[in-house]
Amino acid sequence: MIVGRMKDRIKNCKVIVGIYELVMEPVHKGLRKTKELKKKFVRTRFSYGTCNQDKVFYLITSDVATCGLFSLILVNVLPFLKIGEKKGYIPIVDYKNTVYLPMIQDVERYGKENPWEYYFEQPGGNYTLDEVYKSAKIEVGNQNKYGFQVVIWNDMMPMPMKDLNYWSRIANKYIRPTAEICKRIEDEKKKLFPKDGKIMGVSIRAAYRWSAMLKNDIIKDHPKVASCEYYMEMIQKKMDEWGYDLFLLACEDREYVTKMEKRFGEKCCHMDRRYRHMFENDVPVSLDYMEEIVRKEFKGISVTETTIEYIVETYLLASCDSLYSTIGGGAQFAYIVNGGKYKNLEVYNEGLY
Repeated sequence: MIVGRMKDRIKNCKVIVGIYELVMEPVHKGLRKTKELKKKFVRTRFSYGTCNQDKVFYLITSDVATCGLFSLILVNVLPFLKIGEKKGYIPIVDYKNTVYLPMIQDVERYGKENPWEYYFEQPGGNYTLDEVYKSAKIEVGNQNKYGFQVVIWNDMMPMPMKDLNYWSRIANKYIRPTAEICKRIEDEKKKLFPKDGKIMGVSIRAAYRWSAMLKNDIIKDHPKVASCEYYMEMIQKKMDEWGYDLFLLACEDREYVTKMEKRFGEKCCHMDRRYRHMFENDVPVSLDYMEEIVRKEFKGISVTETTIEYIVETYLLASCDSLYSTIGGGAQFAYIVNGGKYKNLEVYNEGLY
């Protein structure tokens, strides 16, 4: 107890505390710099064989398991593609030899296949992972090297036109859907779009509102989303203001979609796909109840197939004539792919949770 009281007195003595901070601040500063240098100089260059002596492959991997596909692209792939292009390296996405990414790959296929290649060609060309890992020069992407610049995913719509043009060029040059997915995009476009292409895109990320209403910690720093009723009024307002008779709806929640169909009828078109069920009469259902419905509705459907549907829907958004949108990974990627060609753009942005 005596020792404890002495410690309390020392802590409350401003003179002693001031001397301690004066003496120790350079020490703490030095320790922080050492820690930063260790991160910066972690080994990133490897040689696994003698192939491709004249090339440097730039490996893009991930150590974050909680991201969906377009979040991964925005915060992980695009920034490394920028570095790879600047350095003259050949970018290769390797999500096989990395943490399991449950939102883009079925668990039984983990470690056996590269899930990136389910959806996109390799950004650096027709190289297999086997060939890359027999090559003489491999650089592993590291966020602490070469001025890693992430796209600020939750506050990027709209962005300055100079930045949009740059990221749009990078995305369209390096992120190329497979031939099968390209065909599905074109087939859906023929089915849903009018011949003159005049259609307004609408993207609503209902899951953010559902999480916020249930007070899930994961929603912190995610964009705010309003009720379905609010967006129905805004959609009608934008259709009148911009001159549209048809809109493409991209939303993951069944109640939002059902309400939109009831309100707008044939003016509301969307892909024929499965949906999550997060609300009942605008009241958020519990996580357990939602997962039970999801298991029934998505029974027999692989993660790969649902992700492909998401990709197709996102590229359809990018092909729309105008866009009204909340902030979310799919809409953001569509905005980048579109590259400023929308005749009209309005983004619901009321801050973050």
